[in-house]
Amino acid sequence: QEQGNYEEAVKYYQRSLKIAEELGDKSGIASTLHQLGRIHEEKDKDFPAALETYFYALLIFKQLNDPNMDIVESSIGRLREKMGEEAFETALEKLRRHSS
Repeated sequence: QEQGNYEEAVKYYQRSLKIAEELGDKSGIASTLHQLGRIHEEKDKDFPAALETYFYALLIFKQLNDPNMDIVESSIGRLREKMGEEAFETALEKLRRHSS
């Protein structure tokens, strides 16, 4: 990912996500979701998809009381600026309704 090889990074993150799910490693799941969100944000400019993965990563980190939630909150804040307040709030509300 840091080298700009996003396609390869996505493959590795998908494998990582599958392994973390099989192991029940919630922190690993959340970390991987955050990284996939970064790819949606940086490469694809798919801000709603990035927000969705950040949102679920944040929910998991909050459940675990994991300090990495601060990093995800920062990513969400950056995304809010990129999307604009109205688009961000609309997408966030949709996620909240869907996750309830």
